[in-house]
Amino acid sequence: MSPTTVATRLAVSGTVAAVMLTTTTGVAAARPGHGDVECTTTLANTIIRGDIKVADDAECILKNVRVQGNINVPGSSRLTVRNSRIEGVASQYPAVVLLQGSVVGGNADLGSSAGVRNSVIRGDLSFIGPTITVCDSRVNTLSISQALVARLGDGPSCGGNLIHRDMALSSIRGLYLSGNLVQGNVTAADLRYVIGTGNRFLGQVPPELAHVAG
Repeated sequence: MSPTTVATRLAVSGTVAAVMLTTTTGVAAARPGHGDVECTTTLANTIIRGDIKVADDAECILKNVRVQGNINVPGSSRLTVRNSRIEGVASQYPAVVLLQGSVVGGNADLGSSAGVRNSVIRGDLSFIGPTITVCDSRVNTLSISQALVARLGDGPSCGGNLIHRDMALSSIRGLYLSGNLVQGNVTAADLRYVIGTGNRFLGQVPPELAHVAG
């Protein structure tokens, strides 16, 4: 995927994020919450004026929610965030986290299996976990380590990403990256298998990634 195509798809991503607080048909709106909230189920169409703590062994789903604090996910839980805006998120291994069509105003620190699709991370996005997918998203900086498989743009169903600053990759067995634009420097160590095409690197690039540029 060309950098022009990346820019076009990311423009669409920004549009999705901009309308994320519209009402979701068929989901009842919850009353705004004041202070911290424990999430055990689905929260929709509301504003949380504090942090969210996902309960142990729970599946927390946020739909069209504005969270004015951070979300903490314990290792035994799952978190799905759709069409929402949050300030930050942190998860412990082996939690599962999915961000889709959403905006994170700060950092996303994911020590788990995770997917980020069609989203904007205005802070730093970091992963330490077995399986990682990032598609059609914009992030400030990106760090991935200790992954079995990491996919950063991988064909028509997973478009490339825009990384505004640096990208750090380490201890990844299988790395797939296509159609990404990295505006800062890239560092890499212990990458077992790397495949991809159509990536553009504006800063320094390690030899391990030279064959996926162009």
